[in-house]
Amino acid sequence: IGGRTYSGYMDEVQIYQGSANTGMAQYLYANPGATLATYDAGAYPDPGCTAAPGDRPANAAVRRWKFDGNLNEEGGTAHGTAIGNAAAGTDNGAFAGSGAVSFDGNNDAVAIDQSVISTNKYSIAVWTKDTSGNNGYLFADSNDYANLLLRRFNTEFSFWAGGDDFPNFVDPNTGVAATYDEWHHLVVAIDGEWGNARVYVDGTLAFEENIEPDWGTGNGFQALVSDLYLGNRADLGRDYAGLMDDLQIYNWNLSEADAKLLFDNPGLTLMEVPEPSSLVLLLAAALSGLAWRRLRGV
Repeated sequence: IGGRTYSGYMDEVQIYQGSANTGMAQYLYANPGATLATYDAGAYPDPGCTAAPGDRPANAAVRRWKFDGNLNEEGGTAHGTAIGNAAAGTDNGAFAGSGAVSFDGNNDAVAIDQSVISTNKYSIAVWTKDTSGNNGYLFADSNDYANLLLRRFNTEFSFWAGGDDFPNFVDPNTGVAATYDEWHHLVVAIDGEWGNARVYVDGTLAFEENIEPDWGTGNGFQALVSDLYLGNRADLGRDYAGLMDDLQIYNWNLSEADAKLLFDNPGLTLMEVPEPSSLVLLLAAALSGLAWRRLRGV
């Protein structure tokens, strides 16, 4: 009857109200017949849990490209290489005093060495401003059916990983992917260990998918398989026309709170903004975002 019949033995079933920690489980395993009524926390302490997706690790780090008149990595050596007419400006960025790299939508891109992402846990954050409404790639690491790409698709965003695509999604704030000729902040957060992918638009979760790390072709949720191409893909087959500013790449998958801090504090990295560990910090971020929105006239 049915196909999930267990054949074997069971003994000593115990049911508790509340959850048991790792130390408790180790105690029960090492002391057959005992219950948690005699649990010895000193001999079997709880080692704690591994970091959940979005938690900032102890070795948190960021790599950054400001595009203020050049394509250089700030404090690093992974400088971008212009392809076609892609060029960095000095006063055309997403916020006061910043520059941005411009793409004319005609076989141009910026290539950044694939060494910038060498693990399967990372986040890419960038400001974008669409000036054409075309279906170009915002960034990708190869060609069609890429290991990783984010593109504009008609009035929506489309995220791909591992050789297949996920359902398109829209900006939860405006109902469309990106209002024409207006700056938006995008974050793609990948955690290959947990099999989790998220996309945040303007500090709000717009898309999330939980899948196996080795899903599909086995290429999903891993390090880059080629250089990272901004404004196109490797064969220049999906041109993007618009601007990009302040590319930041982190070595962990950002949470929604992280994405909101970046959106509310343009021009800063998460290393320069305190973690949202108190109401005071959250209020400061909110006030900063309000002031910035007033400068933008929205």
